Amino acid sequence: MEGPPKVNYYPGRGNPRLNGSKRAQPPTEKLLDGDQEAKIIATRLGPPPKGYSNWTLRLLARKVVELGIAESVSYETVRRTLKKTA
Repeated sequence: MEGPPKVNYYPGRGNPRLNGSKRAQPPTEKLLDGDQEAKIIATRLGPPPKGYSNWTLRLLARKVVELGIAESVSYETVRRTLKKTA
């Protein structure tokens, strides 16, 4: 049994989904800047380390930290960065 569709209504402001208002701030801060993203992409385009035939996300994340591109980075952040360029 389905009920009526949900509508987020805020008194005095109307429905933000309908009036196209943008957020003042993004929901989360960016983890990497453009320069770091470019370096990750360049690393991915290079040859993988000896003993590996392809880059894995975890291997690439470890290499990014090893090279000092970022202090710490998860493989999921690397995946999102590479997905933007695919």
